[in-house]
Formats: sequence, structure tokens, C-alpha cells
Amino acid sequence: GKTFDLDFSVKVNTEKLNVSSGGSHLLGIAVRCSEYFAAITRTLLVNPTNFEKQAYAWMYSLHKKVVEFLVAGAVYQDVYRKAREELGRMPGMKPGVLERFSSNVGWATGLAFREKGAMLEEGCERKVVLPSTFVISVGLAPDKDGRGAIWYSETVLVEATNTEVLTARCASSPKDAFFEVDLQETDALEAPPAPPAPAPAKPAAPKAAKPAPKAAPVASGAAPAPRERSRSPGKAAPKKAPKAAPKPPAAPKATARKPAVPKAVPEKKAKAKSDLKAPQVQTQPTPVRGSARQTAGPAATERVRSMRSMRSSTVRAKEAINEQAAMDRLQPPLRTKKMEEIRKRFEEGGAEAFGGKGQVAQKRLADYEAYRDVSDLPFRKNPQLRIDMQAEALLVPYKGVIIPFHCKMIKNMNRQESDGEQHLRVNFFFPGQGKSTDDFPKGNNKTAYVKELFFKTRNKDSFEAVIRDFKEVQKLSKNRDTEFELKAQHGEQASKAEQLKELRGGPCIRDVSMRPSMGSARSRPVWNLEAHQNGFRCGVRGSATEKLEILYSQINVAIFQPCERRSLMVLIHFHLKEPIMVSRRKTFEIQFYTEVRAQTEDLSMRRSANAYDPDEILEEQREEEMKVRLNKVFQDFVVKTQKIPGFKLKFELPSEDFAISGVYHRANCPIFLCTKSIVSVQEWPPLVVHMDDVEIAVFERVTPATREFDMVLIYKDYSQTPSSITMIPQSGMVDLKTFFGDIKMVWYVLPMNMQWKAVMQEITGDIAKFVENGGFQSWFDTAEDDDDDDAAQEEDGSDFEVSEDCESGDDDMDSDEEPSEESEDDDDDDDDDDDSEFEDEEDEEGKSWDELEREAEEEDRRQQKGRGKAKVAPKPPPRNTKRR
Repeated sequence: GKTFDLDFSVKVNTEKLNVSSGGSHLLGIAVRCSEYFAAITRTLLVNPTNFEKQAYAWMYSLHKKVVEFLVAGAVYQDVYRKAREELGRMPGMKPGVLERFSSNVGWATGLAFREKGAMLEEGCERKVVLPSTFVISVGLAPDKDGRGAIWYSETVLVEATNTEVLTARCASSPKDAFFEVDLQETDALEAPPAPPAPAPAKPAAPKAAKPAPKAAPVASGAAPAPRERSRSPGKAAPKKAPKAAPKPPAAPKATARKPAVPKAVPEKKAKAKSDLKAPQVQTQPTPVRGSARQTAGPAATERVRSMRSMRSSTVRAKEAINEQAAMDRLQPPLRTKKMEEIRKRFEEGGAEAFGGKGQVAQKRLADYEAYRDVSDLPFRKNPQLRIDMQAEALLVPYKGVIIPFHCKMIKNMNRQESDGEQHLRVNFFFPGQGKSTDDFPKGNNKTAYVKELFFKTRNKDSFEAVIRDFKEVQKLSKNRDTEFELKAQHGEQASKAEQLKELRGGPCIRDVSMRPSMGSARSRPVWNLEAHQNGFRCGVRGSATEKLEILYSQINVAIFQPCERRSLMVLIHFHLKEPIMVSRRKTFEIQFYTEVRAQTEDLSMRRSANAYDPDEILEEQREEEMKVRLNKVFQDFVVKTQKIPGFKLKFELPSEDFAISGVYHRANCPIFLCTKSIVSVQEWPPLVVHMDDVEIAVFERVTPATREFDMVLIYKDYSQTPSSITMIPQSGMVDLKTFFGDIKMVWYVLPMNMQWKAVMQEITGDIAKFVENGGFQSWFDTAEDDDDDDAAQEEDGSDFEVSEDCESGDDDMDSDEEPSEESEDDDDDDDDDDDSEFEDEEDEEGKSWDELEREAEEEDRRQQKGRGKAKVAPKPPPRNTKRR
């Protein structure tokens, strides 16, 4: 209608909604969930004018401004005044609009729908205290004609760090609020049916009224015919009511022209009459009008709804296509710029600029010594096959003497059992399996090596002890080599190591777990994380020796991820620039976390679930309270840490709104797109990729036939293995391209997977040739062009094949009526014959017996010619045989 009240306290009436009138339609809802309130309102404009569209845009942008005004300490009435001033500065503002502006811009909500004395209006001197929840509501009252009413409200959570619109998922943009409806189509659908009224002006024309129902079957095939016949008597009756005498001669005239009813009234004239007398037509009760309304009403209503949804989906599709085209246009200049950057880096630093820190020189196998002299060999009266843990050597008894083999020479050991005997096979490294001849000792200018040794015994325990000791020696040797490699790479940094500067009273989190764990898997020590002037200190509670120090300068990416709906832990993660040793293992990732609830659950101890069980309800409430409390503790720690002068980083905050699904390290997990990194730290091992370290991104397995694709991130250090994320849904392609476009990242698209280990080995083998040939453009641009050509050829070939299939299919279909006598392909003939036999069994009157005999003889000749075997033609069944 034309009566609007921009308030949730308005009472419901029994008036019906009339969409055909156009104008504004205000929708609002307020709910209460878990003792807390929320509200939302929207405005739908049907066939809006330009001013109404502009007014909605004003309210849409003004709402965002009001949300920005809500800061700690802001006075409620100042927020309202700023909103009025902002509305007055809107472009195209007309006089009189400010007078229609609402008397408030919202209120504080929570346990009560409207907090007492907490209205954002003139005269309220209350101040904003964070965190708080508000219902921000802006609107315009209707004008004198009852049009232009607009009401837009959202529920907003205002915190110290960020502001979140809790109801933002409901569509609110102008494209979702404007509807263009054909009022002539919806005229019959939206108008309420009028009750039957007596017609006092028709007593003198009883004969003219009878032909109306008889004419309905004549015009049933055309939609305008019943409408014209129902309108012409309706117009004549009220206009010529005083003159009842001329009506009887008019009735025979109408009945005489029954066959020409659709052409009785010209089109222009009928249209003019329908425009002038539309209200009288709606109120005139006729059987034809009522039947059309009852049969076509739901279908037409569904058609109008589908038109609206199609219009909105078409707009979204066009926007997505335009965005995709814009992102594709940005890639050629970015690729050219990337190639110039690679060429400049090669000119300045050479091949070392692409190879990282360089590989530490590896020792040759010939350099390892188990014993310096024969006198150092351990002596036993009864020598046995065993491992010397001190010398890391395998002692092999042979003809009364001991022959030592260093464990570095051994590749693996394999034990088997056969006929009650235990067999042990010891495989050694030899030239050609990743080792060169220079790695092995030489005697008399010849390379000396052993390929394998084979032992057997009836004692099972002796071989088990050998294999167990060999694995232990391998583990110790690997850890020692890792420490040696780290010391070689970071020897200069270790000499200039920065000492941790303590900060008394600094931020601290107690009773957290750490990954990777420094203790045993059973102990699971509990840590305390402290922030100091230039780094973090992690110490085990109750121990003064077990501690770990991480300097701020060592951290590349800092991540804080609160506990949300798809996680059961709140964590702080550090991705380091250089690896450190944790439990004798080097790692780039350090994580501190606290579980809200157990990650695993014993199903045997689980009782039957009941949605109305009070114990389960209390348990869920405690979990929610635990989530809120732990998120608050970790958030306070992060905020206080960022205020320390020595901490120059900013914590990345993964959000569910910028997440895609993918498989990393054999686990399907959410991948979050942060400001400058791609992270997934819930599962272990984590994925943390800083985009400043990435050279290019490659989308693999991208074809119209696949629903998922893969993504590979190639680092600027070509010695690093590229990171791969697989099984990403096609919907994530747009999000990734948008993210890469924002950070100016180069990406390529391939329809197949590549062997990246071999690719990177070929590139690093000759960096100069790689740069001279054009870098990655020589790899991927050519591949994309070839793939396009192949795809075009495949499409052409597929069209030709489809045409043949279609022709063969047509032949098969025609074979029901006209049997084929010749064929070009034996296989196709066999198929056609099988089909024809089946169809002959189905059709009793399809073919004559002579035709069946002739086909049988032709089949025998084909089989003899193609296979070289003669077969006797089956005799046709007698005519009177009953078929199944």
C-alpha cells in the first residue's frame, strides 16, 4: 500500500500485498537465539523510478558510514548527527529528503531487543563501549504520494580490532533490490478476485447474455478472445444502462458474428479500450475470466519468479565473465615484467641467485672409516654377524676373520623365512644407483665395491638384533648429518647470534601445547609462551632446562587462527626464515595451540545422543564458552605482542570467507587466502607459503570436463621443491585468480600435470639457457597454444565422428522400415544385424519371410568371407509359430 511505519513494533494487518501497483515493499524480521536478539530489514523496489534507485544507493552507502562511526568512546547522538550530515553531502541530494530521514540510526541490542536508553538518536549522551552489538537502521519515510519508502537494517558486532556485519550474507546490494515486472502480465495474477455483484442494468437483455457461455468453446484456442468478449459487454452495460431498448437488436448482431470473434475488434482499438476501462474489467465477474485465473495463475506466477531469478543470475554471470576477462588481460604485462625481473636477477647474481643457499659438500663413501687399524677390531672367540654401535659398522665373520663394512655403504637389509630357515640379504650401494665411481674406494686403479651379501641361519633372534641395530645407527647418523649441515649453512649467523632481551611483565600464555613436540610422544609437556623485547621464549612448566627461543628476526610469517566452526583448536603459528633444530630435527614451522575439546573420541564410551538431553545441552554450552574464553586469551596476547616496539610483523588472520578446499599432504583441509600468504595450519604438517617467496603459480588439470584442478607454487629458490595443492573445486579458480591479481602474481593454466622434479632439475642444470629461451614463457605459453590447437582439432574430429554416429544411428532407426542390404564395415554390419534380429522379434509385421531368408543368406556369405568359416544358415521359423 502507501502506508509505511519504519519500526519493528508495527502491528500486522489483514491487507493483501499488491505487487502490480509497484513502489516499495519493506521486509523485516527479528529473532532471538540463545538469549540474544538480531534483526534485519530489506527494501524491495518494484519498477522503481530513478530517484528511488538513487535514494536506495544513498541508504546503502550511509549504512556503511554509520558502521565506521561506531568507535570506542563515540557519543550516540554524535553518531546520529554525523549520519545526517553525511546524507546531506550525498551527490544529487534534493531538498526535502532530510525531512524524511528516520529519527534514529539504530540501537544497542543483546539480551534485550532494544537496550534502554541506548538509541542512536538526538539527545542520547551514552558512549560506545566495545565490544557491543548494534542494530544499525537507516531509512526514508514515504513522500506525499506514498512512494519512496526505504528501510535498511543490519545487525553489527563492533569490537576493538574489527567490525563484523552478522547479517551480511543476506543480499542487500542495489542489483538485488530492484525488480522490473511487466504489470500487464501480472495484472490478472496479483489483483484479488472481486465478489459477484448483482447487475441491475441487464433485465432487458436476457437473450444477449446467453451467447456468452456458448462462445467460450469457439475462442478457447486464442488467449485474447475470451478477454475481448468479456470486456465488450462489461463496457456497454454501465455506459448504456438508461437506454435498455437498443440492447435486444445488438444481441443478434453479436451472435451472427460468432465465427469471427477473434477479429471482431481491431487490435489498436481493443488495446485502447482495455487501457481506459481496466478497473471495470477487473470487477466484472465472468466465467471465462475466473477459469483462466484458476488454471493459469500458478504457472504464470512461477514464470514471473523464474524471470526474476533468471535476470539476477544473468547479471551475476555477466559480472563474473567481465571479472574473468579483466584478470586475464592483466597477465600478459605481468608475465613480461616477471621475465625482465628474472633476467635482471640473473645478470646481477648469476646462477647462484636461483639456487638458494647452495648445497653443503657431501662426503664420499670412501671417506668413511669404521676402524683405523686392524688392531681396533673387537675380538671375540666366537665371531657372529652383528652391528658395532660405536664404530657404526657391520661385522661379517668370514673363514675365521672379521670383515667390517661401514653402515654408510649399506643401502638396506631384507629378512625372509623359508623352510624353517632365516635368510638375510644385505644390499650395498654400487655405481649406477645414485652414486658415482668416485664415491667408492679404489685399489690397483680399480673401483672396489660389493653389491650384496646373503646369510642364513636357524636362529631367528640373531637377524632381528642385526636389523634393529642397523636402523638405530641409520637414525643417529642422519641426525648427526643434519646438525652438521645446519652448522655449515649457519656458521656465520651462529657466531653473530642475537641474545634474547627479556621484558618483565610482558604478554604470556600459559599451559599450551607445541608442535613439533620436543618431548616424547607419551609425555606431551605443557609450555608457557612469553613475548620479550626481541623474541619469544618457550619453556616447559616446572623445568629450567627445556626451553626454546625464537627471535622476531627469524620469523617470516606469524599466524593467529581462532577456534571457529570448522576447527577444534585455537593456535599461534610461526613460519621461520631459517630452519632450527627441534628434537634433533630441523623444522621451519613452530606452533602453539590449545584444544577446545578432544580431537578424537572413543565411540565405545559414547552414549546414545538426544537433542533434548540437558547434559548434552550443558556440554555444548560449556564448549562454546570455552571457545570464547580461549579466543579472548590468545587474541589479547596477539594484540599486546604487536604493541611491542621490537615486533615489526603483523599476524595473519585466516578467515572462513576467504577459504577454499584442497588436498595437501594427503589430507583434505581448508586452504586460507590471507593478506600475503596461503596457509593451512590446522593439520600437520602445515602449509605456509609467503607469496614474496613465490615466482609463479601454475593451475594444472584445468579442462571443461573436470570438476577439480591442481595448483603448483614455484619458489624463487629453484632448489626448493614446488608446493602442490590438489583436488581444488572449480569454484575456487575465481577466488585464486582474484587473490593473485591483487598481489600481482603471474599464473599459467595447463590441462595436464607436469613432473616438477624433472622440470626443476632441467631448469637448474642450465640457468643461462633457461633465461635466454624466455624463462617460463617458453614452457607454458607454447604449451597453452599447443593445447588450444589440439583442443580445436579434437573438437573438429569429434564433430566429424558425431556426424558419422548420427548417420549410423539414423540408419539403425530406418532399418525398422527398410532393411539394409550392404554395409561398409563388418563390425557395424554385425551390430546392425543383431539390432535387426532383435527388432524382427519385436515386430511381427515388419518384414516378409522372403526378406528374412535373403538376409540370412547374406549374413552367411559375410561370415564366410570375413572369418573363413562356413556356417549353415538358420531356417526361418514357420509362419504360425508363436513368438515370445
